[in-house]
Amino acid sequence: MDIGQKASKGFFSILTRNLLARAMGLVSMIVLARQLSPSDFGLVSITEVLLNFIAVFGVTGVFEFLVSYRGTDRSEINQSAFWFNAMMGLGVATVLILAAPFWAENHGDERIIPLSILVSGIFLMSCLQILPKSILSQRLDFETQTRVQAPFILLMPLGKIAFAFLGFGVYSLLIPTLFFSVVQTILFYRAVRWDFHWALFAHRWSEIYGFTKHLIGTTFLTRITDEGDKFIVGKFLGLEALGVYNLASQLAQLFTANIGTITNQIFAAAFPKYAHNRKLMLERYLQVTKVIAFFSFPIMGCMAVAAEPLITLVYTDKWSAAILPFQILTVFAVFRSVTSSYGAVINSLQVPHIAFYPLLVYAPIHLAVAIYCGQYSIVTLALGVVSLKVLYLQFRIHQVAVLLHSSVQKFYSNLRSTLLASIAAIICGLGVAFLNISNNWLELSAISLAFLLTFWGVVQIFGKHDLIAIRDFFSKTNPRVGLVFARVFLLSRVHAT
Repeated sequence: MDIGQKASKGFFSILTRNLLARAMGLVSMIVLARQLSPSDFGLVSITEVLLNFIAVFGVTGVFEFLVSYRGTDRSEINQSAFWFNAMMGLGVATVLILAAPFWAENHGDERIIPLSILVSGIFLMSCLQILPKSILSQRLDFETQTRVQAPFILLMPLGKIAFAFLGFGVYSLLIPTLFFSVVQTILFYRAVRWDFHWALFAHRWSEIYGFTKHLIGTTFLTRITDEGDKFIVGKFLGLEALGVYNLASQLAQLFTANIGTITNQIFAAAFPKYAHNRKLMLERYLQVTKVIAFFSFPIMGCMAVAAEPLITLVYTDKWSAAILPFQILTVFAVFRSVTSSYGAVINSLQVPHIAFYPLLVYAPIHLAVAIYCGQYSIVTLALGVVSLKVLYLQFRIHQVAVLLHSSVQKFYSNLRSTLLASIAAIICGLGVAFLNISNNWLELSAISLAFLLTFWGVVQIFGKHDLIAIRDFFSKTNPRVGLVFARVFLLSRVHAT
């Protein structure tokens, strides 16, 4: 099996796992949203904002360094990275706990202090998981990763639900995650048969940190653009508004956030192997973008059109303020999904600086727009920052096109039939929504059916070539899925080669 097939198979394997995880996360969120208040979710969110800003200076870029490392002393660099990660993770956790009382005083809620302790423990476990994940990724062994993580897809959300019903309140969002993260970390090290040593190899730490300097800057500025919105909402509009905004954001990224995680994880390992052949890298880049768009565009479009009955039915009327922000945020989520391979391309070609320097200009502008819009409402904030983010993503598409000797026009031509089918389906779905069906179940079902049938019909007419390309992608990675896809879209089956 060649590199492309291994990467494609890994993509599908992890995508399947993450979709199940998101489905379980949605189920637990439905239950928790009924048991907890918007301010509870806002409290956890503002605690995680503090962590995300501190953590940037800790372990950013270590995974990318390890999967792209080409030296012969793999054992030594892995050992050095283990201790580097452990020390930096402990440092970040300590700073977070020390900063928690000041953060709690600033936001007027002492529960931020114990929540910070729980969040720091979860963060430390995620740091320790970087090494075994990088080892498996460097081997392109994504199936083992999936096997280790699969049980926790069920255990974590069920644990949160159980703790909520036992009366743990806001802490039920974090305690089960911490416990199962410890277990998962142990299983990861067993999966790679890690041979523990006390040798620190500290003389290699500067090499690791030197590689990550532009990635740290890029990630910090990205944190400002991603987490700054939440801080501004919490500061100007209160924790309840932050809870609403955070739920809208999580729902908007229910599918697309997974895509970004998967593509960065898999293609950060696979793309360096194409660094000598940019034509082949472009081919893989466009292929995965086509597949991502084919699913993210209709899924997110349908959810946006059906937002009112969806949120009212799932989360109850107390979350109705999240409807319009969610619809706005889905626009950014869709564009983010099809640009999710950006980091993998940049790092594989070893030009992280071209991501960093534009952010030096963009981040202050984004923050200024967020501060101005955030003083009015979460809808105004969402509208302002999404407009700016979508424009910036066009610049990133241009950067990748230049690096791979392509064009922005070719990028969008690659998605033409999916875009056309999605726009037609949105128009049809909105037509059903304007009928104002009184029953939420019926309205949601009617919109979804009209949307999906329209998408299916239009893509049959204008996207036959794309359907064949996606069928072939699945046939090589998972023949059963390829067969199902072929039947759904009335295509003849091809045998994987």
